[in-house]
Amino acid sequence: MTHEQTFNLDTLAEQALNAAMRLTDTEFAAIAVLTNNGTQLVYRWLSPLAGQPLPAVTRAQLCQPFDHQLGVTGEALRRQTYVITEDYQQFPQPLIALAALGVRSVLAYPINCDRYNTAIFVVATCSRTHQFSAAHIQFLATIARQFAIALDHYHLLANGNTVAHPQLAHLIQHNADAILVTDDDGCVQFANPAAQTLLGRTLAELTDFPLGLTSHTGRGELDLHRPDGQRVPIELRATVTTWNGQPAHVLTLRDLTQRRRREDAYRATADRLRTALVQTLDAMSRTVETRDPYTAGHQRRVAALARLLAIELGLPIDTVEGIYMGGIIHDIGKLYVPEQILTRPGRLSEIEYLLIKTHCTVGRDIIAGIPYPWPLAAMVHQHHERLNGSGYPQGLQGEQIILEARVLAVADVVDAMSSRRPYREARGLVSALFEIERGSGNHYDPDIVTACIRLFNQQGLQVADLEIPGNPLLAE
Repeated sequence: MTHEQTFNLDTLAEQALNAAMRLTDTEFAAIAVLTNNGTQLVYRWLSPLAGQPLPAVTRAQLCQPFDHQLGVTGEALRRQTYVITEDYQQFPQPLIALAALGVRSVLAYPINCDRYNTAIFVVATCSRTHQFSAAHIQFLATIARQFAIALDHYHLLANGNTVAHPQLAHLIQHNADAILVTDDDGCVQFANPAAQTLLGRTLAELTDFPLGLTSHTGRGELDLHRPDGQRVPIELRATVTTWNGQPAHVLTLRDLTQRRRREDAYRATADRLRTALVQTLDAMSRTVETRDPYTAGHQRRVAALARLLAIELGLPIDTVEGIYMGGIIHDIGKLYVPEQILTRPGRLSEIEYLLIKTHCTVGRDIIAGIPYPWPLAAMVHQHHERLNGSGYPQGLQGEQIILEARVLAVADVVDAMSSRRPYREARGLVSALFEIERGSGNHYDPDIVTACIRLFNQQGLQVADLEIPGNPLLAE
């Protein structure tokens, strides 16, 4: 359908009339509108009777005084619903126009418009009586609704730079959003006061100004450049219409300056809170390590390696950050393990080992009530679980262990084996990598193991590289 056809109201009316007759199995269709404040009914669009021109005698009768108490149309408009009569000639107080046309069975359906006088859609038979079914009523209701939209849209812009409906004109002129009409070349044909303010030009300057925006040039967020050099972020919405009978485009431009400022302020606040959170968790980590000099720096090295693993796995940045946060406090439960057990050289007794194993559950309980944006409590609780269920404290298996905890498990083993402990010397990186490779798929997630070996053997990562001064997340 061309732009000219889109808002050629006569063409649309003809199409609606023909569709209504075809779908309701009738011989005549008309659309009448009320004028003069509802005192006059005008049959503005109507189909020929049985394909023949309307009798000349009826033409003068197609515009007549109107009373809501008269005829099928009056009753339908008064009740705001459809009205049916199988024999219009017997209908109480029939309208002269329809009676003169010789209609028999009639279905009238009101057309509810926002920007047009009240209208009504009428279909009828002339050579026979007709029983209108529920399907016929539904068909006519659908056509009436579609034509009401066409009437509203047509009268929004059909009169050039003025709008037919006074209330609508007021809304456009006082709308906080910029509303413009451009032709197919993007030249401005109309601009409301908000558009003049946004663009920094008067209406005279904007008329025929080559703005370059149409419904075809894209929508969404973009930047406009004002004459004073200021760049203004806007949100553009556009639709196709006609203007003075020519193809045109209605543009709605919303100034996003204040929204962008609020977003920047929110981001700055979020960054400050994030920094404070990282520093708090780092302080908690250091508190644990002051009680166990042999594992000083262990949590931060585990966090750094886990973060690199998460990046190597291609995980989302938010997940990467969460894994780092979990890493720097994964042993926080050791605060409740007696210091003499943490630092005692030599092998631990079975009871002492069981006591150390409680640090996962204790750590979970310490942070469980704090609403972090990551599953830190689950990471702390599960970082000693193993895929085959041989880990602790719950004996979880496979996917029961969250991904973040599976990453921490690999990083924890690599650093623990590479570092000296009270009861043994460091075993070294080679032994650590051999251990996780041997346990791949059984104890450790194979994808994470592969990523870890690749970091050290192919990308040249060294354990010493994990001793990063400060905090890598704060340094970004």
